[in-house]
Amino acid sequence: TSGTIYTSATNLRFKAYDCAHYNNSSKMQFRKNSGYLESVDSLELSKITINNCESELTVYGSNTAGSFSQTITGTGTNDVTYNLSGYHYFKIARTVSGAAYCTSITIEVGTAEPTDPTAIKVTPANVELGPNGTKDLSISYTPSNANQHLDVTWSKRSGASTISVDSSGKVSVASNATDGQTAVIRATLNYDTSIYSESTVTVADNTADQTILIYLCGSDLESGDQEDSSYASGYATGDIKEILAVTQSQPDDVNIVIETGGAKCWKTTYGINPDYLERYHVSNRKLVRDAQLTRANMNNASTLQSFVTYGLQNYPANRTGLILWNHGGAMRGVCYDDWGNGDALRNSEVHSAIGGSFNDVGRSTSNKLEWIGYDAFLMQVQDIADFNSDYFNYMVASEENEAGKGWDYDNWVDDLYRKVSTESLLTTICDTFLNDVGTSTDQTLSWLDLSYMSAYKTAWENVAKKITASSISKSNFQTLMKTVKYYGSDSDCEGYSYFGIFDALDALNKFAANSTINNVGSSEISTAKSAFSNLVKYRKKGTKAGNSNGLCCFFPMKDGSGYTCNTSTFYSTSETSFTYWRSVVTSKGD
Repeated sequence: TSGTIYTSATNLRFKAYDCAHYNNSSKMQFRKNSGYLESVDSLELSKITINNCESELTVYGSNTAGSFSQTITGTGTNDVTYNLSGYHYFKIARTVSGAAYCTSITIEVGTAEPTDPTAIKVTPANVELGPNGTKDLSISYTPSNANQHLDVTWSKRSGASTISVDSSGKVSVASNATDGQTAVIRATLNYDTSIYSESTVTVADNTADQTILIYLCGSDLESGDQEDSSYASGYATGDIKEILAVTQSQPDDVNIVIETGGAKCWKTTYGINPDYLERYHVSNRKLVRDAQLTRANMNNASTLQSFVTYGLQNYPANRTGLILWNHGGAMRGVCYDDWGNGDALRNSEVHSAIGGSFNDVGRSTSNKLEWIGYDAFLMQVQDIADFNSDYFNYMVASEENEAGKGWDYDNWVDDLYRKVSTESLLTTICDTFLNDVGTSTDQTLSWLDLSYMSAYKTAWENVAKKITASSISKSNFQTLMKTVKYYGSDSDCEGYSYFGIFDALDALNKFAANSTINNVGSSEISTAKSAFSNLVKYRKKGTKAGNSNGLCCFFPMKDGSGYTCNTSTFYSTSETSFTYWRSVVTSKGD
């Protein structure tokens, strides 16, 4: 397929253009003026053999001295060998109408003439980095076919102590670096120390006003459970398209940074390659690729940590927002990866990933990121909000399932570019989402001011103590909980059994209406309701959302078939710090 790169051996790569797999046998198909393989590295070649060549193919060879072409017709059983001694590049193509085939291609590499470099060049020659910034410097050699004695030593010749370089040429700027500091970085050829090249690094205060980091784990929302982009659902691509459709001018100090992955195929709209993790930024209504990384599962904490660290280092901002885009499952986790065997990022893993990123960049927890958003199902849960309060000022998420297309990006990104306040932006996210999916649905979206999370948690825990002290039985408590608004119901299971999440304020109201609990805990319930109203600053819901108030609690119960959400796995002490409520969960839940 177009643009696919196949790696066969070290320093040997091929780029295939519009080639095809021949369905009737294990053969590669070439068509006139479209199908060909091309080497993309400079090699000293010996010969190339087209195995079981069928019909007519032409091989082209080239180097700095000239080129040749040779055409031969195969019978389908013979191997065709070309002598490429002295050539560095080759191309195989179909030259007449119809198709040609082969079963495999064998390349033998010769021994290159030993050539020493006569000069080196460090790229880029001038670098600007902000505090915590990093940059990989690279080396090019003269002549281009230099193939021995290539090792260099990196050093800092002069400049600020806040700027350093490692043995691989990676420049790092410390967090305490100040605007205008400089350093000269030198690469010296080990073979001949008189040959060197330098780059000047300057500290520039490139802190933006806002950066939005979007962890776009496509999964089957993008792929549609397919491995062919022709059949992909394309929901993730659709949200990228909405971002790029915003007509409001993007300010220079507002960044949108996206990491793509987690899907076995992507729509071809932007050339996103499912075989890699890819990092992009948005500029002038275009998607600009910054990096293509070895594919890693996006349901791993280390993958999320790497992306957040990258964003903080390369796109620093006064206000940073993080969006986790994917399926969600409340305490079961978020970001299910097509390649990841059904696993997801649990609450503890998101927490450790963000904490790891803070450590990576030397950021204090007193300097919190602005907000975290879950463009995913069922993630507005108090235990999740509690963990996020360590690192974020605000959180926006849904109590209920979300429509597959997720948030309405073109409208809220318009407000982002207008540089409205964070609270106004989060309100717009909630409003535009409900307007887009329809107000006559069961959809919900709310945002929390996490500075009130600690007070709310204390109040809820005090209610939990009173429930434990009451005489209400396990069966009666479960009967009571079944009257509370619950989420995630579908045709396969009851929501309270699979996800085990209930509206927290509706639960408090039901506790207050139960005489057994209210008699021992009326004051605590009243305090918790007041704390809830401080925490949940804004909520939006459809007319079919029932008693949805913007925040869920967890409580597991069995359904008719005996199924329940596994407390020991999904509500362990590593997944929640609600100690007294967890005691209620384990004593009165299933």
